[in-house]
Amino acid sequence: DCNNLQTAWSKLVSEYPERQFLTVQAPHASHNLSYKINSFYKRIYRIAVAFYLDLKLKPGDRVAVLCENYHDYAMILHACWLGKFVPIPLSLNFDENTIVSIINNSNVKAVVFEPASSARIASIHNRTFSVKEWVVTGSSGTPSNIKKLDELIAAAVGEDLPEEVVSDEDCPGLIVLTRGMTSSPRGVSFNQSQLLHAAHLSQCFYSKDNSSSLAVSFLDPKSIHAITHSLLASMFNDTSCLLEQEPDLKKFWELVAVSKITDIHLTQNQLRSINRRGKTKTWTSPGKVRFYLLTDSPISSELLATFERRFGVEVFPCYSMAETGGVVSCYSQDVDIDYLNKWLFDYYIPSSGSVLSGVDVKVIDSQGQEVADEVLGEIAVRSGSNMAAYSGTASGDAYFDQQAFLHTGDEGYIVKDKAGTNHLFVTGRISEMIQRNDLRINPAKIEGYLYEIPGVDFACIVGFPNVHTGYELGAYVISRRGAQLTKSEIKMRLKENLDWVETPKVILMGEASAEPASRSRSFYLDLFADFKEVDFSITADS
Repeated sequence: DCNNLQTAWSKLVSEYPERQFLTVQAPHASHNLSYKINSFYKRIYRIAVAFYLDLKLKPGDRVAVLCENYHDYAMILHACWLGKFVPIPLSLNFDENTIVSIINNSNVKAVVFEPASSARIASIHNRTFSVKEWVVTGSSGTPSNIKKLDELIAAAVGEDLPEEVVSDEDCPGLIVLTRGMTSSPRGVSFNQSQLLHAAHLSQCFYSKDNSSSLAVSFLDPKSIHAITHSLLASMFNDTSCLLEQEPDLKKFWELVAVSKITDIHLTQNQLRSINRRGKTKTWTSPGKVRFYLLTDSPISSELLATFERRFGVEVFPCYSMAETGGVVSCYSQDVDIDYLNKWLFDYYIPSSGSVLSGVDVKVIDSQGQEVADEVLGEIAVRSGSNMAAYSGTASGDAYFDQQAFLHTGDEGYIVKDKAGTNHLFVTGRISEMIQRNDLRINPAKIEGYLYEIPGVDFACIVGFPNVHTGYELGAYVISRRGAQLTKSEIKMRLKENLDWVETPKVILMGEASAEPASRSRSFYLDLFADFKEVDFSITADS
């Protein structure tokens, strides 16, 4: 019943001051810090006041946040929301030109960064035109034109937010950067009311018996999914949330058992990594724990079946994308297991869950008309958590129609059960479909089979131009370190599941020790330029 986070925080401090809220790693230490509502609020309030008094920020001003330390990161975002500033979390994986472009195009007024980013800040400092203030979170020596956060907080003790900015009106709340397989980063903006709605939808992730629960998120902390789940939804129940980014595979199950983790949120690739590792020496039955698999791409039924069989753990697939803000579909925690397995394994791809209450989903054709159940089309979503707009970058594929449905650019279909519940199936990105002669081929489907091959660490399918078929399929594969994986073995395994037309005609192997240089399909596409003239109907596979 709140329109912004300022009001939400005021109610929480008044009614639930001792509620457990967030657990994060302490700065420059190996132990964790756990915060209750009241203690966390006191610190973020001082930061918000300091931003007003010292940095002279006004409601709606944008603040770029370059922090990999989750403690500082969580504090800065909540302080911005409390003061009605607009945080823009930036990844240090972005190159300097991208960071400068986002800052300038977004009219950023202040940049908050951690000491580890000082060298990068020094190199971009004179290239940003709108930034008035630079703030470092640590206590290390800095140039005089850069302010220290701790000193700002100390000066704000005893001061209050100006009365004119305290209200329950909705306001701009966040800009997140998201990157697809075929695009550069794009900014997606949300109002605070949309963030609160997304947090409400994320309650489906938390245990019903949450008095002794601990949820862990391995999602990118700068993604809208991690922000709404870990930093916002955890405000409104008794479940404490631990922020992580990558699971320690050697100690993963030990962490789950010792910490009594009840809910784990992760990506499909992270689930694959845990599954490949198998039961470690420290394996302990995790008890009642649920894995929530957040994805906007097709899910591997083989991965789900193998994981559940190996570890005896339930996996709940969910559909969400950056532009929808909150989760769109997910199965209830108390769902009957036989019923769940029907929707995960009785169709050619697993369902991404039943559409949540308060969210409207329809599937439409190329003319925008709704199609019948079980007919492929574009997924369109109407929800209070949908984005406000694209911001500061080129627009993405999603757009709104006159009925306020967000056209997602994802392809899928709906199956309605006897009770009238809509079950959502996601088949892939429409823009990534590969047109080979008169056949549309889904690269995500082929990548799913590649990841099921033992030894595959990374896989990307591209459609490269070919004079004979329009486009042909190429695969770029990186094997795990130490794996003896050959092109012939990959081809043989793929032919067990795919028709010849869907089988990659060219397979290129990357270095086993190398990290993928890019997540963009266009990067790998250039590697297949030499095969444009090849007629694969009469030529042996490369």
